[in-house]
Amino acid sequence: MSDRRQRAGDWQHRIRANFPFLVEHLSRLEDLSDHLISRHIFSPHDADFVQNGGTDHTQRACSRRFLHRLLAKAGPDAYPTFTEALERIRCGFIVDQLESTDISQPCHDLSYHAASDDMQAVGGSLRFSSGAGGYEESTPTTTGPHGYPVQNVYVNVNRPKQVIVGPTSLGAGQFTGDQNMCRKSMLIALLNEILFRCAGRKEALYTLEGKLCTKLRDVGQNIVCFEQKFKMSFGQFLARNSEHFDVTKQDNDLIVSRAKDRKGTVTSLQTSFSNDDAKERLEQDYKGGNNKTSVEDAHTTSDRTEVKNTQSQIPQSTPVGISQRIESDRLRSTKKLPEKATQHKEKTLGASCPRPAENSGLMEALASFQRGHYVLVCGSLPDVAENLYALSNVPWVAVYDFDVNGRHTGLLAYLEEGLKKTRSFLVSTWMDPHTGVTERGTQWWSLRGRHDVPKSNLKDLTPMKWIKKVCDKVEELCRELARFSTDYTIFTILVLWPNVKDEVKCITKFLNEMMKRTQTPPRIILWFTDSLAGQSGSQEVESLIEDSEENVLTFERGMEDFCKEVQLLFTSSEDDVFKYEVPAAEGTHAEITKERAAWLKQNVEVLYLTKKPGLTEITAAQLQAEADNFFRGGSLSWMARYDMGTSCCDVERDISKNITNHIWKVFITGFRSGVVRLCHAPGAGGSTMAQRVLFDLHENAPCVHIRQNSGSSLEQIAERLEFLYETTHMPVVALVDGEEEQKLQQLNTMLLQCAVVFLYVRRYPHQIDLSNLCIELKSTFFLPGTVTKQESRNLCFQFGNRCNVSRVKARALATLDNDVQKHVRDHQMFEYGMTVYNHEFLGVKSFVKGYLQIERKQGAALESWQKCLGYLSLFYYYAQSSLPCYFIGSKFLGESGKTILDEEDLPFEVRVFVVADANKDKRHYVRIMHYTIATEILEQILNTSRNRSGNEKLSEGAKQNLLKFCLEFFEEATKGEVIHSSFTLQTLLTETFILRDFAESSVFETESKKKMQFAQVMLDMDTKPPYDGRLKVLTKMCDACPDDANFRAHLGRFYSLCRPGEEEEAERNFKEAIKIANENKKSTRSCSIDLAYIYHMYGCFFQRKISRNIKSSRNMSSSDLTEDAANACEKFSLCRQHAPLFNREAHPYFAEIDIRLQACRWIGQHCPGGLLAILQGMPEFPSECQFVKDSIVEIGDLIVECNSGVHLDDSHLLELQHRVQDFNSLFKNYVSELQAVADNDPMTTLRLKIMAKKLQYDNYHHIIFVENPKIPSDVLETVVGMLEKIFKHKDHQHCDKTKLDLDYRDWILAIRNPNLGKEYLLEDVLRFVQKWHTCLNSAYSSFYMFVLFSILGFGTKSGATSNLEKARDMKKVMQKLSRGEPKARLPKEWLGRDETRNILHLIPQSRIRLERYKLQRAARGSLAVCKGTILGNPKKSAGYINMDIKDKDSSHAVEVFFVPVRSRTSGTFYQEARVQFYLSFNQTNGYEAFEVLELQRAQCPACKIWVEITTDQQSVTCHGRTRGDRRCGTDVFRQVTR
Repeated sequence: MSDRRQRAGDWQHRIRANFPFLVEHLSRLEDLSDHLISRHIFSPHDADFVQNGGTDHTQRACSRRFLHRLLAKAGPDAYPTFTEALERIRCGFIVDQLESTDISQPCHDLSYHAASDDMQAVGGSLRFSSGAGGYEESTPTTTGPHGYPVQNVYVNVNRPKQVIVGPTSLGAGQFTGDQNMCRKSMLIALLNEILFRCAGRKEALYTLEGKLCTKLRDVGQNIVCFEQKFKMSFGQFLARNSEHFDVTKQDNDLIVSRAKDRKGTVTSLQTSFSNDDAKERLEQDYKGGNNKTSVEDAHTTSDRTEVKNTQSQIPQSTPVGISQRIESDRLRSTKKLPEKATQHKEKTLGASCPRPAENSGLMEALASFQRGHYVLVCGSLPDVAENLYALSNVPWVAVYDFDVNGRHTGLLAYLEEGLKKTRSFLVSTWMDPHTGVTERGTQWWSLRGRHDVPKSNLKDLTPMKWIKKVCDKVEELCRELARFSTDYTIFTILVLWPNVKDEVKCITKFLNEMMKRTQTPPRIILWFTDSLAGQSGSQEVESLIEDSEENVLTFERGMEDFCKEVQLLFTSSEDDVFKYEVPAAEGTHAEITKERAAWLKQNVEVLYLTKKPGLTEITAAQLQAEADNFFRGGSLSWMARYDMGTSCCDVERDISKNITNHIWKVFITGFRSGVVRLCHAPGAGGSTMAQRVLFDLHENAPCVHIRQNSGSSLEQIAERLEFLYETTHMPVVALVDGEEEQKLQQLNTMLLQCAVVFLYVRRYPHQIDLSNLCIELKSTFFLPGTVTKQESRNLCFQFGNRCNVSRVKARALATLDNDVQKHVRDHQMFEYGMTVYNHEFLGVKSFVKGYLQIERKQGAALESWQKCLGYLSLFYYYAQSSLPCYFIGSKFLGESGKTILDEEDLPFEVRVFVVADANKDKRHYVRIMHYTIATEILEQILNTSRNRSGNEKLSEGAKQNLLKFCLEFFEEATKGEVIHSSFTLQTLLTETFILRDFAESSVFETESKKKMQFAQVMLDMDTKPPYDGRLKVLTKMCDACPDDANFRAHLGRFYSLCRPGEEEEAERNFKEAIKIANENKKSTRSCSIDLAYIYHMYGCFFQRKISRNIKSSRNMSSSDLTEDAANACEKFSLCRQHAPLFNREAHPYFAEIDIRLQACRWIGQHCPGGLLAILQGMPEFPSECQFVKDSIVEIGDLIVECNSGVHLDDSHLLELQHRVQDFNSLFKNYVSELQAVADNDPMTTLRLKIMAKKLQYDNYHHIIFVENPKIPSDVLETVVGMLEKIFKHKDHQHCDKTKLDLDYRDWILAIRNPNLGKEYLLEDVLRFVQKWHTCLNSAYSSFYMFVLFSILGFGTKSGATSNLEKARDMKKVMQKLSRGEPKARLPKEWLGRDETRNILHLIPQSRIRLERYKLQRAARGSLAVCKGTILGNPKKSAGYINMDIKDKDSSHAVEVFFVPVRSRTSGTFYQEARVQFYLSFNQTNGYEAFEVLELQRAQCPACKIWVEITTDQQSVTCHGRTRGDRRCGTDVFRQVTR
C-alpha cells in the first residue's frame, strides 16, 4: 500500500474509532462545512445534505451525516482540512482525541444500514479491501451522466455484516419527506445488481446476510427505480467502476455500448461466474426475492424461439434463476417489452410489443403512461360488465364514439353520469362546433351521430361515404388533439374494439388520420373482449399496426376483467359526503352540485369554504416540502393554505390589508363590479400576496382563481363566473395573474351584467413611487421589490422558527433585518426565504455561480442543462413564462420524444433553480424560482465581458449576446419536421416575443394607455437599424409555427415599422396572414379575433405609410394618398366586422377617424381650390371628391357608433370629444357647400345635408347632435324630415344596414328633442319602429319595439294591457339579439312623468345623470315614480318587484328587476313590502328599478285608513269609504319627519 493510501486509511480509521465521541461533541457544523467548501473538500450539495438530508434535524443526526459525508471524501487533504477547521472553531480537544487514537486497534462497528433515516441515495463506486484498515484507497468521487458526483458504497469484506454508505451531493435533498422511492429498496437493488456483476467474489455475497437479505423483493423492479431516479443505467455505473468488478473486456465493451445507446431499458450483462459457492448462495438469495416468474410465461409462443436461442448463449454453469434473469434482461433490450409495473410510474414510450400481447399486461401498459393523457375510442359494446362504470374514473380528455345508440344502450349511457361528477363533460355530434381540448374537460363526440339527434345520424352511410361526409370534422378534431399534445404530452388511446364491421372500418380510418396528424405517434391499446377473440389478427388490425411505428398493443380478455384493472388504477377521489359550499348573500352558504363543481373546475379554481375536495390529508413531510418549495420561490398551493392557514409561511405585506379592505368595502359591500390592479416589481411576491388576499376573502365572498392557458375560450370562463354570481347573489372575486390585460378587459366587458371583481396581478418593470403605493380612487396598488422595516421584522420572526438548530441561518436572517432597520441596504423578500432554505446562500450572484458552474466552462460550449437553464431564465425574465418538462426533456436534454417527464426527472442542476408553476392550468410546467435568479443566470451565461450595472436589469454586455442565444433556442426547439404548430410553442413565443407591456406613464396618464413598440426582448436584442436581429427572430417564429397567422402578421408589422422602404414585403406578409387565418377559420375558435387583429395591423401599415409620406413633404399625388387612405379605412372596417361584440375596442374607430381627417386636411391643402373646390366638384379629382364626401358621412357615423357600441372609459371619452372637435373645425366653414352637394346616391345626398345641419349648429359639447337642446326648431324639423325621407325611399332596404340603423337611432332621439315643435304619438312612433325592425331586425330595433309595447301597456292613462304580452315576446327576441353587446346591461331609456300618449313619455339616458346607481336631484323631477310590491324574500344581488299598472284587473304582471343591496331592501324584513322606484329600460333585464324605497304611509283624518304617499307627492286623495259607503275624498298630507 502506498504512503498516500496509508494516510487515507489512517485518518478514516481515526474517525471511525471516535465516531460516538465526534457525534456527541461536534458543533458549528455550518462553519466546518464552509471551511471544507472553501478548500474544495465539500461541495455546496454536501453542506446542504448535512443540514437537510434526512427527516431528523437534531444536532446529533446532523453530526452523523457530516461524518459520513467526510468519510466519503478519501483524498489525503480531507483530514488536515478537517482538523484545521476544528482549530478555527476552538475545538482543539477534538483534534487531540483524534490524534491520540491507537489505529492498530479495531474500530467500532459503524454499520450504516439501509434502514437508517439518514440514508439519502445509492449509486457510485464499490470499494473492497481485505486489509486491516478495512478500506482500500478510493479514487475521487465519480461523476455521473449529468456532471454531478456519485456517492460511494463501501463494503468491508473483513466484516461481512458491515455496509458503510457515504452519500455525496447526488442525494442532497432528493428524498426529504415521503417520496415514492423507497431508500431501502434502492440500496438493496444496487447491492444485488453489484453481486450479479461480481459473482466471483465470494466475500461480497455475505453483505446480504441478515435483514438486508430478507427485505429483497424484486431485483428487476428496484433496478428500474434506480435507473429512472438517477438517469443512470447500471451499465453506465459499471462502466465507470469496472476496475472493481470481475468482468471481462468483452463484458465491459458491451456495457459501454449499451450505456451510450440506452432507451429506457435495464442494461443486461453476460456475467462470468467462477465460484460455485458464490453462485449457489446468489441463486438462493435471488429465489428468496419472490421473483419466480418464468421468462416463457411472460411472452407469447411467437417469442419462445428467440428465448430458446438466447438461452443457448448463457454459460452452462449459470444457475437457472440467473439464466431466467439474463434471458428476461436481454429480451427487454431487444424486443423492448413493457417493464413490470412499479411503485414509481414508468414513462418510456419507445417500447414496442408482440402482437397480440400478453393478456395480463393492461395494467402495466396503462400505469406506464399515467403522466400522459387518455383518449377513448369506442363503438357498439360487444359485452357488458357490471363494473363498466369504472371507466368514468379515467380522466379522458376526449371520447370518440361510433355507436349511434350510445345514449340509449351504448357506453355513453353507462358513463355519462359518472363523468359529469369528475370532469367538465360535454356531449356533441359531428355537427357541433369544437370547444377545444382542455386539461379538466371531456368532450364526448358521436362521430356517426346519435338516434336522439336525427339530423346527425349517419348509420346508413358506408365507411367511405361517412369519411367524405365528416372529413373536415375529423381533420379538425385530430388537429386540435395534435396541437394540445405537441411539446407537452403523449396520448394513450384506448380502443374498445366493436363487433360491427362498419364501425371497425370507421375507427380504423379515424386512427390513421390521428396518427398522421400527431408529431409524436400516440400509444394505442386495442382491447378485444372474449367474444371477439381472434379478431386481433384481422386485416384492419394488421394494417393499423404496420402504420403505427410499433406503438400498438393488443389485448384479448373479458370486459369485466378489463374494468377491474382499470378500477385498480383509477379510483375516484371525490367524496360522496363532501359539500361544495361557497359564501352566499345574507350570510348563508350556497351548495354547488358535484356536476357543477366538475364543470367549474375546467376553467376556474373555486375556493370552497372547507378544504378543497378530492384531496387526501397531506403529511408533515409534504407540508415541509411545500414550505421548502415556497422558500425557494415557488407558490403555496391552495391545499397547503387550507391545511396550514395563510400565515404558515406567507408573511403579510404592508399593503395586503389595504387591498383586502378596499375590495370588501368598495366592491363587495357596495355590490359593484370592477378591476383592482396590483402592479408588483418583478420578484416582489405579487402572486403570493394576491393569493393571500383571495384566501382571506374566501369565507365571506365567492372567490376563484382563473388559471393561465386553460385552453378555454373567454366565453366559457365568463359563463362560469356568471353561474357563481347567479348562485350566490354576491359579487365574485376572481384572481387573474399575469394574463394579458386586453383579455381581462374583454372578460370584464362580457360580464357587465354581473358583479365580478377582478384582482388583476401584473408585473410592473418600471420605477415604483414608494410614497404613492395605494391609489384607491383608481383601485390600483403597487408592491415594491424591497421589504419595509415592519415586513423585515415579521419575516425574521416567522422564518426564524424554521432555522432549526442552525445558528448560521439565524445570524444571516438577523443580518438581513439589521440592514433594513438601519438603512444599510435594501433586501428583497426572496433573500429571506433562500436564507432559510439554503444555509450556504450568500447572495444571488454566488448562489448562481456555485451551481451554474460557468467559470469552469470558459471557452467551451455550454452543457445541455446549462442551456436549458438559460432558456428557462430567458422566458421567465421577459414574460414570466414557464416550460413543460416534456418540452425541456425532448428539446434540450436529449430525451427521446417518447418520454414523459415531470419535475423530479430533471437533472439535479436544473432542479436547484426551478419550481413548479402553480399558476398554469396544465401539469408539469416549471419556471425559474425567482426573477432575480433568472436575471443572474442570463448574466452569467450571456455576459462574457463581466461588466455589469448595479440594477436588476440585464447589462449591455448580456444584451449583446441575447440575439445569438434566442436563435440557438429556435434551432433546438424546432428540430425535425414541423407537421403543425405546437400550442405550447405558440403560447411561449407569443408571451415572450409578441406581447408588449405598457409604457411607464400609462398607469397615471389621463389619455389611453400606450404600449411599447415591440416586446422588451425584441428591443433589448437589437437596437440599431436595420434591425436584422428582430427580422431573424420573427422569421424563425413563422417557420416554427407556419399556420400561425399572428406571427406572419407581426412580421408584416415589423416591415411596416422598421423597414419603411420594403412596403411590398410588408403587404405580402399581411396578405399571407389573412390567407392563413381564413384557412384556419373552420378549426380555430379564435380565428375571428385573429382576423380582427390582423386587419388592424394591416390598417396601421397604411396609416404609417400616409403619415410618412405627408411628413417627408415629397411629391405625392392626391390620388395615391386617397387610395392608401381608402385601403386603410377598408382594413379598419373589416377589423370591426370580425371583432366579436364583447371585443369591440375604440382603436379601430379612432384610427379610421384620424385617417379620414388627415387625408381630407391634406387634400384641402394641396388640391387647387382646397376643400371648397372639392366639395363643389372637380372632374379632374374624382376619387378625391368622392373620398371627402364619404368621409363627412362616415366620420359622423363612426362617432355615434363608437359612443354607443363601445365601452369607453374616461380617457377614451376625452379622446372621442377631441376628434369631434377636429371634425367640426375642419368642415364647419363648408356648410353651404355641403347643403348643395349632390351625389349619385340620393340617400348619401340626404345624409350630407343632415351633416351640414349638424356642423352648423353643433357647439362642440355634444357627440350626438340631435340631443343638443340649443338647436332651433326649424333645423330639427328639417333634419327629422330628411331622415324620414331616407326611411321612405324605395331603396332604403338595400343600403348599408349599419348606416340605416344609425339613422333610425338618430331619428328616435331627434323626435324627443324639446325644441321640436311636432308631437309624435306613441302609436305613430311604433309604426316607424316596426318598419325598422322588419327591415333590419337589429338589437336596437327589437329594444324599442319592447319599450313601446311596454309603455302602451302600462305607461299611459289609457294603456292597453294586451300590449304587455307583445312586450314579453319581444323581450326574448331583444335579449337574444343583444347578447354580447357591451352596454346591454346599462339603462338606455327611462319612464317619464308625461302620461299622455306622446313619445316624450320616454326619456333618453343622455339626459339622466346616474352616479354609483344614484340619480341626481335634477333628474328625478322628469321621471315617473312607480309603485309595486317586492316579490318573495329578496336576496342581496337580485330581486323582483310586481309593478302596479293602470288596469288593476289585468292578468298581465310586470316584474321589474332590481338589486336590493343598492337600496338596502334585502332580507325577510322587506318580503312583500310596498315600495316606490324609478323605472329604466335596458337590453338585458328589460325593466330595472332604481332607488327603491319603502312607501311612506299617512292616516286619513276622516276615515282613519292608511294611504300610500310617494316622495314626489305632498298629498293624496283618500280612496277610503265612509259609513254611508261613500268615497272619502279627503286630502291626506305627507307627515313631516322632524
